[in-house]
Amino acid sequence: MVEGTQRRLAAILSAEVVGYSHVVGVAETTKGPTKDMSRRTWLTQVTAFSFVFYALVPTVFAQKRPRRVVEVRIKNRQVIAPATAIKLAEGDLVELRWKSDEQLELHLHGYDLKLVVLPGEPGVMAFRAFASGRFPITSHGWGDGGHGHEPLTYLEVHPP
Repeated sequence: MVEGTQRRLAAILSAEVVGYSHVVGVAETTKGPTKDMSRRTWLTQVTAFSFVFYALVPTVFAQKRPRRVVEVRIKNRQVIAPATAIKLAEGDLVELRWKSDEQLELHLHGYDLKLVVLPGEPGVMAFRAFASGRFPITSHGWGDGGHGHEPLTYLEVHPP
């Protein structure tokens, strides 16, 4: 049984299908559907195998990436660390740890994440970087009620 399955799998991968006649142990190799198998059945099996194969390959060969932790500090309504945009790769698991000298509400555009950061207390945005692009991070409210229109910094997500 296992040997026959392995032979059929090898045949599908090499664009041939092994069909078995009604006599046990006799096999014939043909291109495309066999005498015992209709074209629809053959196409269904090949399609099903393709879906399973392509669904499993990324899972089996995917590299497990560690969580990317980025410490972000805001002082006098400006990001002082990191000095440049936050750069990530698509698929990264990200943890942005925010600290500020005054209360503010942060908004990461494109990912539609919001976070209220209190003075002296860390705030965390955790997410998977699923979309490539350059996304502004703005304040939608400072301690005195002011609304920042200019980006504090940018999140840059690059394709893998």
